Amino acid sequence: MIRVIVVDDHDLVREGLRAVFNRTEDIRMVADYTDGDELLRISPTRRNADVIILDISMSRTSGMEVLEALGPVADAPPVLLLTLHPEDTYVVAAMKAGAKGYL
Repeated sequence: MIRVIVVDDHDLVREGLRAVFNRTEDIRMVADYTDGDELLRISPTRRNADVIILDISMSRTSGMEVLEALGPVADAPPVLLLTLHPEDTYVVAAMKAGAKGYL
């Protein structure tokens, strides 16, 4: 089972991803947060999630800021950035900051 944490400031996105994951047998959304600050307070590790899906644009702490904060955490789960920004500059910056993927 793949355990996923979703961090996005839009309720509809979080609820939609939860609905999609609930239709599968091998993916479960184990937590969701409305901003990066909430995620960073729990100090995510591979013990509590296998992957983090992180919105790049949030009101208080951006996904890029969260990604950079997780960088030094040795056992932090891999991060996939989720965004509507199609610009290559975001993709390049995200990958350089340590994202494992960009959706």
